[in-house]
Amino acid sequence: MIVNEYGDEILPYKTRGDCVDTYEPEPDQGINFVTVHEVCGGFVDFQKISKTHNALVCRKCNLRVPFPIEAITYRDAAETIFSRIGI
Repeated sequence: MIVNEYGDEILPYKTRGDCVDTYEPEPDQGINFVTVHEVCGGFVDFQKISKTHNALVCRKCNLRVPFPIEAITYRDAAETIFSRIGI
């Protein structure tokens, strides 16, 4: 999944036996590993960043891709991100 206008991509990944598309992390419970950043190989987590937004955040290079908290699955986040960058 391309996550920004610079072409940064995160790889599809399975988490806890669930398909990543429907995985529902719980940002309020802390960091939730979701996938891998293709460019640097770092793990990407769902993190709560404000009252209105969560983000996909790379542990290695600190890539940060915010999206509204209404996006509760990885697929929802992807659709929000795609619409923002015009994909």
